[in-house]
Amino acid sequence: MSIRDSKPKAYGEIHYYGADRCFNTEEVKRFNQNKILCDEIVSFDCGLFEMYEIEGQDAALLPETAQIVAVIIRPDQTPSSLLRQKEFVFCGYDLVEEFSNISAITNCGAGFSSIPYAKLTDYGLLPTYKDALLTQCALLEEDPEDPHADCEIIEIWRKLL
Repeated sequence: MSIRDSKPKAYGEIHYYGADRCFNTEEVKRFNQNKILCDEIVSFDCGLFEMYEIEGQDAALLPETAQIVAVIIRPDQTPSSLLRQKEFVFCGYDLVEEFSNISAITNCGAGFSSIPYAKLTDYGLLPTYKDALLTQCALLEEDPEDPHADCEIIEIWRKLL
């Protein structure tokens, strides 16, 4: 089931998705006005790569080149240490428009002046919950008519297979 077909059961819970990896090619860098300079983008954006919600046993069916992305929509203020115990790496916080699953950070052409692109992590995400919350508020304040500015904070972890 792709992320477009599934809605999380509750906010604050961990959900797992199998996904291909998204390397930040020269074409993607140009699309984002060379503001996102990381080598690889990790996001909860179904426009960048196809993601399928998985249960624990489903992970064995993913190709060796895939990754498991763990997401928490509307997380607590502190990253979940439970994921670190399962060998996941914290990637940062994404801001994703709820209805289209498009990331305001990585898939809107770097057109929002309120996003602090210079602060992004090595995966193209915001490094702290505070940064995500301040950016979320600034997006709504500065671009209230843009549907991608009305977004949820998503905590993202990943595990390479």
